[in-house]
Amino acid sequence: MGALLDIPASYRGFLTILGLVSEENKTWRLMCAQVLKILSRRKDNRLQIGRQGIQTVFQHLSSIVSKPIAAEAANIILNVCYERASVALVVQCRGVETLVSCLSDSNADLQANAAGAIQSICFQEQGRKAVGDAGAVSPLISLLDSVHGKVRSRAVGALHNLSSDSTSIRTIRRSSGIPKLVALLK
Repeated sequence: MGALLDIPASYRGFLTILGLVSEENKTWRLMCAQVLKILSRRKDNRLQIGRQGIQTVFQHLSSIVSKPIAAEAANIILNVCYERASVALVVQCRGVETLVSCLSDSNADLQANAAGAIQSICFQEQGRKAVGDAGAVSPLISLLDSVHGKVRSRAVGALHNLSSDSTSIRTIRRSSGIPKLVALLK
């Protein structure tokens, strides 16, 4: 497995496969998405994803052919957005809006991974602005009531990173986010 991680072309290959596998073959798509999630943990792979790769991942996230595939796609975005250039590409591809829509899905893994991706995006100023403009604060605050700890913790992380933006702070306050965050401390 270590050798595979050192082959940057393999990352592009899995992105290509993910884009080519038919929608009916959910098992292959899920496996490709899982491999891409693992590969995207390495900086050199994250730097290679590029616009086309991000668009491919978002195609699988927005079509939601399968909730597990969409959840893995959100995890890929979470990982690649450790890089400033990837955040810029996600914003340019209008991927933030797709992630925000996933916050309202009924699937807890998809909610958690979308909130995690938003948390990563919000580490960059450009990402915070795009997330705030996309109206993510209310859905993130709603996730604070989730019965799933991972969903709550990722929503808290996203709100934390958003709070570096003064406009988002005001929105969090107006949306009654502060009492919910305080209640989680108890």
